[in-house]
Amino acid sequence: MQQIVAAVVVLLFITFTFITLVYLDNTNSETEGIKQALNLSAKAVACAIDGSKSNYDEMAKGMDRSELSEIAIDNDKLLSEFYDVLYKNILNNESFERIKAGIPAKVVVYYDRFYIAGNDDKWSPPFYFTHYSGGKLLYLFTKSDIAYYYDNSGIKVFTNIHAENISREQKNDIIINKVNSAIFQYTFDSVTGKGLTVQIRNPENNEAEYKVRHSYFNVLDGITFFVLYKENTGIGVDTREFEYANYNVVGYTVE
Repeated sequence: MQQIVAAVVVLLFITFTFITLVYLDNTNSETEGIKQALNLSAKAVACAIDGSKSNYDEMAKGMDRSELSEIAIDNDKLLSEFYDVLYKNILNNESFERIKAGIPAKVVVYYDRFYIAGNDDKWSPPFYFTHYSGGKLLYLFTKSDIAYYYDNSGIKVFTNIHAENISREQKNDIIINKVNSAIFQYTFDSVTGKGLTVQIRNPENNEAEYKVRHSYFNVLDGITFFVLYKENTGIGVDTREFEYANYNVVGYTVE
């Protein structure tokens, strides 16, 4: 009798393990397919540039501080192009709608601000890279040590982050934390009490372990469009439920 019980236990263990491994393999394959489709779709940002606006890389480099000119992204066109490419890579209405519903945030990062669109595809007002220092609200840039603030008369005053006792690494961390704070709000789940953040690389941090963990994602090099994909899937076996979370961050940078 003990041998029969042992055999049943072993059989159940093998069954659970086999089903779980098969499910994981299928999930991983699907994840890679979705990630590839999202990667291709993120490149739509290059098709959504408003050609009537000039490049504002000069401002980010401190070459023209009198007026902020910019590469403008047509946000509505960007989403339209993004979804169009995504659907052409999926070619299945049900799968497309499921993937679309699993994208809680689409983010466009400029040199001085960023925008987020949630599941409803409505773009937020601009989030500027601001930081209080010495009683002043500083406006920071990703690709420049130049910053500015408004004096008591409402006049824009330009300064340098080093004059405000802010290192380049600290500035980058301020910008990264600002982006992640907004992403967390947009992906916050009131049921689980959790939200998502992204491991964005600070290029000024040269610690070996840090560079390994953050080697693939940096939004500070140019104008970047990226999306977060979140999908919770599960499989039930008898009275047990196996849950697996599929998280992806993909993006494309225009320099």
